[in-house]
Amino acid sequence: MTTATAEELVVRSGVEANPALLARATDYLVRARRARWIGFAGGVVLGFGPMAGEGGESLLVPRLLAGYLFGVLLSDLLTPTTTRGGVRAASLHPRSAGDLVPRAALALPWLTLLPLLATPLLALGWHPHGVTRLNKASGDGVCSAYWPHTATLFGIAGLAAISLVLLTLTLRRLSHRPQPAEDAASLRLDRVLRARSARAAIAAATALGLTLLNIVGESVYQGTNSYDCTRPMANSLTGNVYSWAGSVNPWLQNVSLLVLLLAIPAWMICQRLPLPARTLSDA
Repeated sequence: MTTATAEELVVRSGVEANPALLARATDYLVRARRARWIGFAGGVVLGFGPMAGEGGESLLVPRLLAGYLFGVLLSDLLTPTTTRGGVRAASLHPRSAGDLVPRAALALPWLTLLPLLATPLLALGWHPHGVTRLNKASGDGVCSAYWPHTATLFGIAGLAAISLVLLTLTLRRLSHRPQPAEDAASLRLDRVLRARSARAAIAAATALGLTLLNIVGESVYQGTNSYDCTRPMANSLTGNVYSWAGSVNPWLQNVSLLVLLLAIPAWMICQRLPLPARTLSDA
């Protein structure tokens, strides 16, 4: 979320500032700051909580980022909007999230989060864990095998599913919330602020999906570098647990890193999506 004062928000909305409008903008900024704190708490929980032992330090930053983004996504439902004024505006057409953000942008979170629902499928098959040792005349060896735990895989899928539900509820709440109708300026500012909230939710969900995809990719990459001393190869003391590892290792880690690097730009770009013309058409 970009930093701005209440007066700047009002001016950017194209209306003249007055105490009532400044109070509305201040309420929005308070919720935005609260969202960042909730996001920070989410980052700490996911970064150092039950999943902290999975994947080692290489996954610490993605876990912190995923927790922060999930907290931001959750914050809109935890921070109710202050109701001001008693006059409400009616609309002649059904309101939807497409009135607040470009309709194409609504698909972005689904493109990044929906594939994660299949993450538990990675638990299928034989996946050894732990350390094995080899002692023979040709030499000694110590091997380590790793694969993400089933609970972790289901946790990622569950986090993605919950995020989609939270996004749907948030966008529905923003699009169907009663509109103020004390004057045209109040209505215009209200629509601009709720559009900013909708863009923030879509940005957080999209970036969260990319971050979780990185976690899955990096975890699988670490798993493909598992070795078992009881399965020696012809010219080596040890053999890779997965015969197909050689075909994915050259690109899997790089692709996972690229996906993570795309998360921040995607988060920032989604927050700056243009307002649909319909948003202010009758404001």
